[in-house]
Amino acid sequence: MYWARSTPARCPAWPLWRPCTRKKESPPQPKPLLTNALETSRRVLGPAHATTRLCAVSLAKLRLEQQKYAEAETLLRGSLNAKDNEGPYSWQPFEHRSLLGLSLMEQSKLAEAEPLLLAGYRGLLERKSVLPVAVSVEQAGERVVQLYTRWGKADQAAQWRQEVQARRLGRRARSSTSGSGWKSTGAVGVGQLVRAQPDARPLPGRRGRLSRA
Repeated sequence: MYWARSTPARCPAWPLWRPCTRKKESPPQPKPLLTNALETSRRVLGPAHATTRLCAVSLAKLRLEQQKYAEAETLLRGSLNAKDNEGPYSWQPFEHRSLLGLSLMEQSKLAEAEPLLLAGYRGLLERKSVLPVAVSVEQAGERVVQLYTRWGKADQAAQWRQEVQARRLGRRARSSTSGSGWKSTGAVGVGQLVRAQPDARPLPGRRGRLSRA
């Protein structure tokens, strides 16, 4: 037995135990996290469950970044539901419409993408006060501009570009005003400001100057 193992080429039983000397096959690679999560959610919760649709949208966003627009379209169509709540605080269906319109636009399906992009932008605009930081109304508007630019509709593209720029400038102005921390008081001259503090009061004997509590 020792001789057979040391000189396998001369051993008559070599073909029988030769498979034992083969290299072990590498184990199958695990599936990507989002794909695995989506398949598990579909199997356990069902395709119509909110968690399943959230996983599908997350994977669709990744496919858009990878420029796999057909796969993103399939995932986003499956996530849309006619029974979605479109109340004043429900912004997710409109983000999904905008993303689906983007996937169609990148596949040159412009006529099919137009109503989805418009509905997504308007729905997000109506709910801008409850949107998370990661969801941008301006970004949804830029997709509409890109649509009409590719479509060759210069007038509509210019009109939407102006609207998006106006909203972006208005948002910056509001953020700068609210973040400055200055407010007007009657204790100082017109146009002069006092730092907004809970106990801000003008210092005695220094009327007409800026004061900070």
